[in-house]
Amino acid sequence: MSVKVKISSLLRQLTNGQEVVEVTAYSAIECLDNLVVQFPGIRRWLYNKQGQLFPFVHVFVNGETVSTDELTNPLKDGDELLLLIAIGGG
Repeated sequence: MSVKVKISSLLRQLTNGQEVVEVTAYSAIECLDNLVVQFPGIRRWLYNKQGQLFPFVHVFVNGETVSTDELTNPLKDGDELLLLIAIGGG
């Protein structure tokens, strides 16, 4: 099933400048994993050394935030996933 992943401007340098990437996946977590397969450099921004999603990675499906326990929920063909990295500073 095809899912469109919108990439935040911070991560576009890792997707060859692409704002939208099509990924085949049945859940949001599978989508993220397949995104890493296509663009290995993005892994360090998404996952820690133990393979867990960083808490500053925010995932939205069709405009709705997805909590970490909902990442395995099934997606539908044509769903859009937005990937944001929360950055703080001082």
